[in-house]
Amino acid sequence: MRLKAENALPGADERRGAALRTILDQIARLDVLLRNLLTMTHPPDPCRAPTDIVKLLEECSDSHQDIASAKGVRLEVARASQDIGTVGLDREQTRRALDNLVLNAIQSTPGGGCVRLSVQRDDTKVRFRVLDSGPGVPLALRDHLFEPFVTGRPDGTGLGLAIVREIARAHGGEARLLPAVQGALFEVELPWQPS
Repeated sequence: MRLKAENALPGADERRGAALRTILDQIARLDVLLRNLLTMTHPPDPCRAPTDIVKLLEECSDSHQDIASAKGVRLEVARASQDIGTVGLDREQTRRALDNLVLNAIQSTPGGGCVRLSVQRDDTKVRFRVLDSGPGVPLALRDHLFEPFVTGRPDGTGLGLAIVREIARAHGGEARLLPAVQGALFEVELPWQPS
């Protein structure tokens, strides 16, 4: 960022504008990285509240449609086979975990592929799943996938799945990679309290 700023100072207005946009992009990237590191070192306690689960999935899907469309990936929410209703969980933390999984899935899925969000609930747990039609997780990464700084992407920080795991554990739940015929299937399982 310093180099960009130094180069822009003597430059023309167009050059300054391009340099400032690059600097702002890098500041935004650092901001996300810093927030992720803070979440890893000081995970907040869940603030449980009645949450409409189907609406949460639809909002998550809607917020990532542009990114998926730009890559040529279909993003869909599977209809639940039962009435999921409202359950008690921390909406913002759960949404953050789902956002991380969906973004990873979109990045891992080639154009023409699909990312599918689904949810199931029983008497004690709610299970969120994100399935992609990408190449799947390399065997060498599977045992350490949820550890901080483990990534299979050259541009990845390795914090997204670690944060998903911390959010699940803060709720008394778990995050895991499940076997899939094709692609990668991630599940976040959270205990819920009747609302």
